[in-house]
Amino acid sequence: SSSKNPANMYLTTGGYNVTLKVTNAIGCISEKQDSINIFESPIADFTFNGVCLGSPIQFIDVTNAQGDSVIRQFWNFGDGFQTITATNPYYQYDSAATYTVWHRVLTANGCNDTVTKQVSIQLPPVADFSFTPDLGAAPLVVIFTNNSSADVTKFFWFFTNGEIIDSTTIENPEYTFSANDEYEIKLVVYSNDNCMNEKTKSIKVAESILDIAVTNVTVLQDLMNDGNYKVITVAEITNVGTRDVKSFDIQSKISNNIALQETWEGNLPFGTKINYVFDASYIAASEENKTFICIEALRPNNEADENPADNRNCIALENNIKVLPIYPNPSRDNISLDIILPKDGKVTVTIYSTLGAELTALDNDLKKGFNSLNFNVKALGKGVYILKTTFEEETDVQKFMVE
Repeated sequence: SSSKNPANMYLTTGGYNVTLKVTNAIGCISEKQDSINIFESPIADFTFNGVCLGSPIQFIDVTNAQGDSVIRQFWNFGDGFQTITATNPYYQYDSAATYTVWHRVLTANGCNDTVTKQVSIQLPPVADFSFTPDLGAAPLVVIFTNNSSADVTKFFWFFTNGEIIDSTTIENPEYTFSANDEYEIKLVVYSNDNCMNEKTKSIKVAESILDIAVTNVTVLQDLMNDGNYKVITVAEITNVGTRDVKSFDIQSKISNNIALQETWEGNLPFGTKINYVFDASYIAASEENKTFICIEALRPNNEADENPADNRNCIALENNIKVLPIYPNPSRDNISLDIILPKDGKVTVTIYSTLGAELTALDNDLKKGFNSLNFNVKALGKGVYILKTTFEEETDVQKFMVE
């Protein structure tokens, strides 16, 4: 070539001698010879592991270096971020879409090549299931129904109670729980693209018990501008049964007179509790005798509570004992005595004849708040009797009749 700065394409690899001959204006000639080695160009290529949204994907260089070695890799993942230099990187996409991944390699001999590929990122499958029955005593046969998305092709069920006790790959399994306990069931699903998701639910294998309890009562008294008090009540309601509670009625009484009646609706799973704040409140005059407030929760799920003894709780508004009237009165065999204490302590209940003779005395260690005592009085015989309740230096005296 007679060009000053020529270009030449070599069609085969190998070593070539290149000679440059120059002539000046007066005809003098000079020349320079050098050699050049022509190498095979690399063939850029890559593979990738995984196409699932939310999971890192590894991009692996599989370039054919044609006897050379790749010394640098350049990657652009097609989602608007800058090109990076990395060896077999991991990358995680933020959304499901199809991306064009660009990959360039540079070899030790200075040769390079570029390749692009389409990568379609898939949403993970939706894992879900239902089961029936959701409660019962062991041995309990439960049928599990897969409700996962239609792209799921593989199912893995795990039955655990702190550790895996069984597993299966059946789509809709049936399982027998042989012992009363609380279990977790995990369903792990895979789609055609090998994307994974999972869902865990719990089941309590136990006898069906519907039981709510008023486990604590809190009273807030706000002094208003007119000198009266606004009394707000808060009740802690605990599901102490084994069935979930969706509703209950709740009643508040101040000094066994004015009653507030409300209904709660929601979801109270077994073993959990809520604080229920009454929507309504009392307005009490400063001089009014408001010695205690009682809360009673009734009709869970609009059914009868199986243990009504813990449905009621009271709190004293003064630092005095409050003894409610004996019931039933008259009685044939048993009487009940409800006591509200300002603090924990010993309560002595003594029964006398109308002539003053002591017939029986019982000491009871009671807790702050509401307490209910029961006595069998059938052996006393028919007649009128006196019941004395003593707490520290306070006493309460009532009469009752045995028929």
